[in-house]
Amino acid sequence: MKYNPYSKNEQFEDDSSDEDSLLTLPEFLFAEFPIKTGGVGDFRTFIVYYGSILIEVFSMNLYGKIDFNDEVIQKSFNYLPTKDTYVLAFHYDTIEQFDKSSSIEVLDKAWVWYENYLNWEKQQLVQQLKEEYGDDPDNIPDGNSDNLSLN
Repeated sequence: MKYNPYSKNEQFEDDSSDEDSLLTLPEFLFAEFPIKTGGVGDFRTFIVYYGSILIEVFSMNLYGKIDFNDEVIQKSFNYLPTKDTYVLAFHYDTIEQFDKSSSIEVLDKAWVWYENYLNWEKQQLVQQLKEEYGDDPDNIPDGNSDNLSLN
């Protein structure tokens, strides 16, 4: 198996039987604080792009209004299934190769990736609720079925 962490190959191959397999870094990584302390940091999430760019994800439903200084490149996105608004903020680029326009393109790509993650996360929750409560959303206690389709 060949290892080239800096290849921007979007395939992440791991076939040990093929000596020519290429093991690369994924395009995006999800990061959060692993130890929860009950503080605001418990809800902070980040996306790392090719190991060199840090993007922070803000749920506006959780944080409310955030005043970013003029230097922070950010963009708002709407997650339609829950009607939540998210802001992705471009924190830094360790190799300093992105201008503002390129940074917005990276935020757009990061949003598509993160939205897919949110959809996957929702599917996992739906499956867990179905296993525990069956297919009828009215069986879910405490009104947790808002914005949740079990179909």
